[in-house]
Amino acid sequence: DVGPQLALPENQGLDFGPVLVDPAAPPEQRYKKTALEGSMSEIDTAGIYIYYSADRVNWTRVPERVFPFYPDGENSLMYDPSLGKYVAFFRQWHPRSPGSYVESAIKPLRTVGRVVIDDPLRPWPIPEGEARAYLWGEDNLPAPGPAFETVLACDDQDPPECDFYDHGILRYPWADDVYVAFPVLYRHFPEPPEGAFEIAHLAQQRT
Repeated sequence: DVGPQLALPENQGLDFGPVLVDPAAPPEQRYKKTALEGSMSEIDTAGIYIYYSADRVNWTRVPERVFPFYPDGENSLMYDPSLGKYVAFFRQWHPRSPGSYVESAIKPLRTVGRVVIDDPLRPWPIPEGEARAYLWGEDNLPAPGPAFETVLACDDQDPPECDFYDHGILRYPWADDVYVAFPVLYRHFPEPPEGAFEIAHLAQQRT
């Protein structure tokens, strides 16, 4: 029940989305959550921050930004016991062209990206290559680009003009190496930018 949390003055404005119950953390950091904060124009401060708590009521914000990107969709953090590390999932953008799921001339393609993390309270690793997708211009914070590991994307077996809007990824608790996803498949009718229609699908991944 998040009601008592929202009622606390110090928690006003905190988005109570998915909360990680961290089996590898000390008691005072047992619960963790991510928060996308700031405006994309605030390139020195906006991005993903981490909060931790011992009781899910009183939260401490880690002052240092952990992810200097603006993933403008669903973001989640999990502990993976098979890796002994943390994994974060987020909206990722790939460039593309009409009829192609790889390269782009007109409109970026939404996919689901992943990063593996040793310590979620410290800055997350950024891969070499095209990690930054400047969708909103170089005066704004970039979105995560194609250099990040892509774990869920449309391909030529999907209908044309599709991408993934949200991922809904969860760890399957009865098998250490299985994740399930309840993604929103975004189908564009007709071709962008004139219209869109959303359909939810189920996906599965093993690590």
